[in-house]
Amino acid sequence: MFEDLDHLETRIRNLVERYHALAQECKALHQEVESLRADKAGLIAKLNETQAELVAARDTAEKVERVASEQRRQAQQKMEQLQGTLDFFSTEKNALEADLAARRAEVGRLKEITREARMRIDGVLERLPGAIVQGKE
Repeated sequence: MFEDLDHLETRIRNLVERYHALAQECKALHQEVESLRADKAGLIAKLNETQAELVAARDTAEKVERVASEQRRQAQQKMEQLQGTLDFFSTEKNALEADLAARRAEVGRLKEITREARMRIDGVLERLPGAIVQGKE
């Protein structure tokens, strides 16, 4: 019977040691769970911050895109206006060049007519009595 008691005492001692070991392990696991909860809370806070930054970045990107789109539209309108002005002045330039070419041709024709008229007048003047022949004074 003493043997049974010794054996029971050993068993109880082992159970108590095992209980203390499990209690230590349970305490360590509780600490780890609390640490993980704190990490989780930190990560959730970081996620919320990141999501808020993402929303702000999206808003900014949309605003920038709207501004860029408006500026592209304004630039396109300005280009169309400038192209219209350029086309108008190009047409005017072509008309003026054509008018200038016609006037130059007219001036050339008038010079030729003037030269021919001068030659005829000189010819008539040379035939008049008492006329001085050029180059023979």
